[in-house]
Amino acid sequence: MTNYEMDERDVTWVPRPRTAAMPKVAVVADQSLTGQAVGEALSALGFASSTFAVPRQGAGVRDLRTRLSRQRVEVALLLHERLDWAHTLEAMRTIREIGDVAWLLLSESEDDARWGAALDAGAAAVLSISVGVDELIRVVDQVSNGGQITPADERDRLLAVWEEVGAEQRQLTDRLDRLSARERQVLENLSRGHTVAEIASEAYVSVGTVRSQVRAVLTKLEVKSQIAAVALLERVSSVSAA
Repeated sequence: MTNYEMDERDVTWVPRPRTAAMPKVAVVADQSLTGQAVGEALSALGFASSTFAVPRQGAGVRDLRTRLSRQRVEVALLLHERLDWAHTLEAMRTIREIGDVAWLLLSESEDDARWGAALDAGAAAVLSISVGVDELIRVVDQVSNGGQITPADERDRLLAVWEEVGAEQRQLTDRLDRLSARERQVLENLSRGHTVAEIASEAYVSVGTVRSQVRAVLTKLEVKSQIAAVALLERVSSVSAA
């Protein structure tokens, strides 16, 4: 659902009067402009909505849970546009750890594994981010009333795909999570083709310091070479072709 598409549809929206029966909705987005656009669209339709960023760490998840609880949010839309697996798993953690609202994941990817991951985390449904406004509102209403969106057989199929793919992705991501912020930055610089000397110069530290950081990266990732470390990063960060 691009900003352009939403502007096109704006002329046909018919705002509904607010009623006590309408669910309170939150928009949680990893791209702020899209999140704001969807939040404004929901408000125009009469929903009480608020917009938040996808939390990037445990403390952020706890803060978001508190804010959603205070606002008595019933349905949360998670707009997932950053499709590397590290961000996917962060999004799934948010859904899993904030289980007292009904989650709808709207994703740019049609990768079955990602859809299965969302359902496994506890999402009530997964939709394409290009879903039409009328369909989105119908699903929000249905979910808020406890309705089932994904047929049981389709849910089972998606969960099976995720079970096969997810174990490896979780293992690789767990290894990356062991790295400190500086070690992750060193690894990302290596993946861009920077030499140890270049990394040291950019960070105003000695070559020996960077070599020590590289050794720590290899140890934590359980690999034996810089090439293998970069390959692991790329496997986690790769975007599905789906």
